[in-house]
Amino acid sequence: MSQETPLFGKTFDLLVYLLQASEKFPRGYRLGLGRRLQEVGLGFIDLLLDARKCSVEARPALLQRADVELDRLRYTVRLCQELSLLTPKQYQHAAGLLAETGKLLGSWIKRYNEP
Repeated sequence: MSQETPLFGKTFDLLVYLLQASEKFPRGYRLGLGRRLQEVGLGFIDLLLDARKCSVEARPALLQRADVELDRLRYTVRLCQELSLLTPKQYQHAAGLLAETGKLLGSWIKRYNEP
């Protein structure tokens, strides 16, 4: 991952962290909320990869979709914390990674929204 942009590196770190954490959820949550966390996280990185490889004209729409998916991921992580599936320390770490990822994505989106 060393040749990737910071956004991809940070997203990768976030996904590794969340996927490992979700494997430790109690069984009743692992199949529902744990799977949802995994699917949303993987869907987010899929959109970033699509945006990286698509035409310049299609990129803004994919980046907007990625931004929406990142919001879904934020709310899913918050829900996990509210249900005590993540410790306060785990939530703080995940929230920090989400914030950094959001800033990096916002910079990429901004590049395509400037006149």
